[in-house]
Amino acid sequence: MESKNNVNNIIQFLGLILMLVVFPAGSWFYLQSGLDYQRGARAELRDYGQLKDFQFTNQKGKTFNADELKGKISVVALVPETEPEQFNIINNVNKLNLQFQKRKEIQFLLHLFSKEKLDPIALKSFAEKHDITDDFHCKILNGAPEEIQTIFRTYYKWPTKSNVEDLAETWQVDGSFPIEKTNEYPYFVLLDTLGTIRNYYDARNGTAIKRLVEHLAIIMPKEKEEKAYLKRETEK
Repeated sequence: MESKNNVNNIIQFLGLILMLVVFPAGSWFYLQSGLDYQRGARAELRDYGQLKDFQFTNQKGKTFNADELKGKISVVALVPETEPEQFNIINNVNKLNLQFQKRKEIQFLLHLFSKEKLDPIALKSFAEKHDITDDFHCKILNGAPEEIQTIFRTYYKWPTKSNVEDLAETWQVDGSFPIEKTNEYPYFVLLDTLGTIRNYYDARNGTAIKRLVEHLAIIMPKEKEEKAYLKRETEK
């Protein structure tokens, strides 16, 4: 009997150790790992310069300029002329928009490159062809070819780094586009609510797109919770 009581006491003691030491330590480690991961992701959001004034036309026939960036988180891309190269850009935008379509603070800016300036009807037709039906979040922008090339060379620039797989490595950016990439730009550009470029993401790299989603979640304003009101019964 005494031996059985001793075993029970040992089991209770071990259970107490688990509750007071092991479980809290595990929870702390898990929480700390999450905080460290988020700090690392935040550190990747850098200042690559700010966009200045520009002016294009969207699929609704309205003028879109730098003022439209204020207060919005923008994901920017250049859509090339040929369809094979368009796939990664448009496919990812449709997926991202589906994920964030309930948030009014985000917009996707697709600069559609063309040999000549397109009218709003052509832009709307392009959007419908590629199932881009949400014109609140998704803006199809167009202008003269030289205007589109200028904004990408002057403001967005061409990002390069020694190891594309290393998401934490800082991009080197300049206005020198590779000769063979005259009208192609396989990157997404993330802008914050002040129009500052915070990072670049290779549209062909699934890991980079996942990081874009994480960065969007980090810099996106917290949703306001509805205030709870207490209703008092009318005194009789």
